[in-house]
Amino acid sequence: MPVDYAHDMLDNNQTCQDFLHTHIIKTIHMKFPL
Repeated sequence: MPVDYAHDMLDNNQTCQDFLHTHIIKTIHMKFPL
């Protein structure tokens, strides 16, 4: 993920949290497929 994009996400805390939550779920599913 580009650094500039990460900084833009931090401007909107709720959006940032939603993005991180989605990213974590995707990472878990890739490592531990259900």
